[in-house]
Amino acid sequence: AKRVIVEFLKCIDFSGTSFTRDPAMESQVEDFFRTWDNKERVRPYINTGISTAEAAYAHISSTNVKASIAIYTALIAIMDDPRMFSSSHCHDIPQKLFLGSVQQEGNNVESSILRIVAMFWDVYPPLNASMMATATLGFINGCLLENGIGICRAMPFVELQRNLSGASIAFACFIWEKSRFPDEAVYVQALPDAAEAMNRINDILSFYKEVLEGDTSAYVSNRVVVTGKPVQEVLHEIVAEAVTAVERARGLILTEEARGVWDSFVIGFILFHVNDPRYRLSEFLGDEYLIDVDKH
Repeated sequence: AKRVIVEFLKCIDFSGTSFTRDPAMESQVEDFFRTWDNKERVRPYINTGISTAEAAYAHISSTNVKASIAIYTALIAIMDDPRMFSSSHCHDIPQKLFLGSVQQEGNNVESSILRIVAMFWDVYPPLNASMMATATLGFINGCLLENGIGICRAMPFVELQRNLSGASIAFACFIWEKSRFPDEAVYVQALPDAAEAMNRINDILSFYKEVLEGDTSAYVSNRVVVTGKPVQEVLHEIVAEAVTAVERARGLILTEEARGVWDSFVIGFILFHVNDPRYRLSEFLGDEYLIDVDKH
């Protein structure tokens, strides 16, 4: 896993660039979670949201937009924890949403995710915001699949579960905010490849942690089981898919400015993973890939 991760970083021409912290954005995020009774319990997820926004979405100038992305990311990370998903009754969100019974006020996951997603219509084109909403519902379905299904037996199911549980279309739609890119035609055809690139990059950079933690329920392990291929072969396939998806997405973006934003996002998305202690990549990566970032 270590060798493949280093090979991937070389293929993508990644080096340890820095990102700038955004105190104003961080303050907004802290204010949002300030009244939560279990704030310290969800602190790691809040930090993940902040780091993601600062590294991957550094090109976005609006503090409010970045804060919304950070909060959304934190809420997704909370729901991604099976214990938090169950205790927060997240599985009820789709039904309550269509019944109109989700309370929009409150310091809990279901109220918060509804408020944040509703705000995206103010700062993104309607298509993007709608895709963010459906991706969020899909993410909940992905969590239900991950928490309730045993050993995977079919590759189409493995792909379905992965695509739902990543909410990657939502995170791809975040890249191009409305104030700077009002015409979604500039990038919309790149969104599927952008989402695939994000999933594959995450699969590669998460695998070292998964091995150390004995986690055999994630995408790489499921793909190994279903295909019967050796782990190293599957990892090399995923690296090739990631690099191809990054370039394919870039080729479908219509303006140089929008392509530059995509390039910035890809490097920032990798940077987040490399420097987030949860992924433990600092245990073997050299100094050329790591930066000294103050911890939140």
